[in-house]
Amino acid sequence: AANPNAPRIGTTTFTRYTGRPFTNFARIIEFQSSANSQYNGLTFDIQKRFSNNWQMRLAYTYSKVKDDRPDATAVVPGTDDPKYAQDPLNLHGDWAPGDNDVPHRVVLSGVWSLDSYAEHTSGFARGIFGGWTISGIASWQSGQPYTAFTSVDLNNDGNARNDRAPGFARNTFRLPHQFSVDPRVTKEIGIFAGARVQLIAEAFNLFNESNVTVVRNTYYAVATTGGVPSKFTLQDIPTSNPFGLPTTSFGPRILQFAAKIVF
Repeated sequence: AANPNAPRIGTTTFTRYTGRPFTNFARIIEFQSSANSQYNGLTFDIQKRFSNNWQMRLAYTYSKVKDDRPDATAVVPGTDDPKYAQDPLNLHGDWAPGDNDVPHRVVLSGVWSLDSYAEHTSGFARGIFGGWTISGIASWQSGQPYTAFTSVDLNNDGNARNDRAPGFARNTFRLPHQFSVDPRVTKEIGIFAGARVQLIAEAFNLFNESNVTVVRNTYYAVATTGGVPSKFTLQDIPTSNPFGLPTTSFGPRILQFAAKIVF
């Protein structure tokens, strides 16, 4: 069997500019309102309106976002360097699935009022079993795309933070899917004329799913000779920090308790 860690030898091509039109400046940034974005979507929505003490809604969206990397917040040189289009002379080269492209998303929500089941009780039993409501939201979506980058300024435009790995289009790879269940239980208690207190217990991401939002995106480590890229080393072999390694997730499990007075 082949050794997956054996060195792999091959060639790759990339665009590299030489010479600058204004040699007295390191970088010149032009801001344009010329970006393109396209969204197509199809939504299915099934609702059971509130009756017989419960309601439910199921929504599914199938969609596609494509753009050439528009970003109105890319205004600060240095800080916003990763947001710029890779090649300022070929903006269409960034035409690909948008950063917010989520092909599939499913959301299930519902409310179940248990109060009516205790309406024939009285006194202590009514106080214990009445006033309960169970609700929640469960959501699932496919992972958003991300781009494979290099570690140097391949095209020599003065920005080393937006150069894609040769051989890959923008947003070729996908993050893992995201899933969350957010339940809520409410107990309502009458306290005096016209006023009541609501005791609330709720959870966010109940099952503590690791919903990854950022991974290591350096595909090639690049060595240079005389300032020119000369050797590309793949980062997909087992290392302590390989390409695709999750680095950031959002929404750890949170439990929250509250009390609200309504009058």
